[in-house]
Amino acid sequence: MPDRPLVAGVDTSTQSCKVVVCDAETGEVVRTGRASHPDGTEVDPRHWWDAWREASGDGILDGVSAIAVGGQQHGMVLLDEHGEVVRPALLWNDTRSAQAADDLVAELGAQAWADATGLVPVAATTVSKLRWMSTHEPDNLARARTCVLPHDWLTGRIRADGAAAPDDAWTTDGGDASGTGYWSAGTREYRPDLLRLATGTELRLGPDLLAAGTDADALARRVVAAGATRLLGDALLDRRLVAGIGNMWLAELLWHGRLSPWAAAGDVDLAALAGALGWAQAEMRRAVAGARPVRAVYRRAGRPCPRCRTRFYYRGLGDRNRTAYWCPACQVPGPAERAA
Repeated sequence: MPDRPLVAGVDTSTQSCKVVVCDAETGEVVRTGRASHPDGTEVDPRHWWDAWREASGDGILDGVSAIAVGGQQHGMVLLDEHGEVVRPALLWNDTRSAQAADDLVAELGAQAWADATGLVPVAATTVSKLRWMSTHEPDNLARARTCVLPHDWLTGRIRADGAAAPDDAWTTDGGDASGTGYWSAGTREYRPDLLRLATGTELRLGPDLLAAGTDADALARRVVAAGATRLLGDALLDRRLVAGIGNMWLAELLWHGRLSPWAAAGDVDLAALAGALGWAQAEMRRAVAGARPVRAVYRRAGRPCPRCRTRFYYRGLGDRNRTAYWCPACQVPGPAERAA
């Protein structure tokens, strides 16, 4: 039955990465793969990516139409503004944060923590590990722009096809978020006040383009305010300004708005940028609902632009796996770059 519907489940546990491919209609197990993770309570997340590639190799995912990822909860993966790992991840079973957990409980009270988040911090919870970081590795914490969980880190890398950061925002689910110590199971919202209590700093992103209530006009003003000396493409990828835009959505929204990634952010027409961001919001929400994302530009260097038939160009944008794709005729101004 070569055309039967196949789905894959991925378990990225403490010990290993396991992949199981099943027939979506019958539940029959069709193929499996497995690769080990290193021992220890502190692990470089790159090992998880290597294990995923090994477990999912040799054609195991051929014909698979959907993938679900599950894995170890709690833990802490700190990421810088480029989505790169700041230091090895601390896993749920790393107990160096036990005293930090006790301190947090003493400062706020066990009942207050339970009322706010549904849990009382222990060594395993992410908020305790962040407090430990603030005391023992403040320089590393200062480099961090956000924190994701081990399971979520692998999900994001799979979605981004191995790039340092996914093409849109990192994602999680209520089950994982409820174990962080800074998410309310009652309101289903993050508690930045508890993050500040734990770290003394802001571990959060700019406004999320996809989040309900995010205003495209306000985001456009925020980006333009980045100044005339900063490139538009660079400003849109700065998660301190706006979260949810990666390489793919950058390429598509700028092409849609006829805006160049090489334009000075402070010189961009506000209405045009707001319109492009609003279009991206709508497309992202369609994609979340199951529609295939629009892809006219991304990874199409050397192919003809659908509007004017000029070949798309590409060029690295800064560093850390950031790349701009654009049409030099439709999206001006911009340097004439070599097509791929």
